[in-house]
Amino acid sequence: MENQIGGIDCYVIDNGSPIPIVSEHATVLRKEENGFFTGGWNWAMRKLAQEYDYVWMLNDDLQGCTAWKLQQIARIMDGNPDIAVLTPSFNSPHPVFSLSSPPTKNGIRPVKWIDWCCPVVRCAAWLEVGEFDEDFKGYGADLIWCKTAREHGWKFGVFDTVIIHHLGSQTARSTGLADTMCSNENMSKVMLEKYGIDNFWSLT
Repeated sequence: MENQIGGIDCYVIDNGSPIPIVSEHATVLRKEENGFFTGGWNWAMRKLAQEYDYVWMLNDDLQGCTAWKLQQIARIMDGNPDIAVLTPSFNSPHPVFSLSSPPTKNGIRPVKWIDWCCPVVRCAAWLEVGEFDEDFKGYGADLIWCKTAREHGWKFGVFDTVIIHHLGSQTARSTGLADTMCSNENMSKVMLEKYGIDNFWSLT
C-alpha cells in the first residue's frame, strides 16, 4: 500500500465531516453521514477487519502515536492470543488506564473493559463478538462490547510500556457534539432500557 508509516497501512476515517478530508499520508475512507462514535467505528471495521490482524483506531486528538508503538503492542498480542484489545497507557479520566496503577512484570495489566480512545483491536475478536450497539452514540458502547467479549472468553489489558497523550474530547467540543457524544444520560438510558443495567460502572 502506498500510504504507510513505518510499514504500517494508514487510513483516515472521515466520519461525515462537512468538508471532505484530504490526506497526503493516509488513505481516506469517507462516510457521507456522521455516524457518531459507534456508527463511525462500525463502518470503518466493516472495511478493515477482514483484511488485517489488528487495527489501531486513534482519536484525532492524540499525541505520541508512532509506528514502533503499534509494532510493540502487536508483538505482545501475538504472544497472548486470548487478548481481544490492548490499549497503551494514557491520561484517561479512569485511573486504571494511566501509569498511576502499578504495572505487572510483563507490562500488561489485565482490565475488565477498555476505554476506547486508542485501542489496538484484534480483528478476529471483533468479528466474533460483533459490532458496537449504535443505540449508544458514544459512552457505553465499549462497556457493553467488552461485557459480551468477556462472555466469549476474551481478555483485555493495558500495556504500560507504551504511553499516549490524549487531549480530551477536543473533537466533540469543537463540533458541538459533546452533549450527544459524551452523554452519561444517554448511556444510562440505553443501559437500563435495553440491557437492564442500572449501574453501568458495575461492568468495570
